[in-house]
Amino acid sequence: ITLFRGDSYAFANSRQISFTLSGAPSITGATAVLKIGVDLTITGTVTSSTVCYFELTSAQTAALTADEYTFEVQIALASSGNIITPVTGTVTMSGDIPA
Repeated sequence: ITLFRGDSYAFANSRQISFTLSGAPSITGATAVLKIGVDLTITGTVTSSTVCYFELTSAQTAALTADEYTFEVQIALASSGNIITPVTGTVTMSGDIPA
């Protein structure tokens, strides 16, 4: 995933960070959390049994330095309360080009 410092990633602008899970239990009613490095944790929205998305504000992305971060999506299943981590990877945070 590549993000830009100071940009917002809002559902209203079709820029949300979405994940479609496969091989995972149903996430209907679950709580989804996106963790980027140790600096940022965002609670997401579950839209179906396999899809969740996350919105980041410009303040949240501006707070991260231009660098690479590990990320993970953690799901707290509604049916059992168990925690699963179905998605991990790398976020590249790109800096803005000054005006």
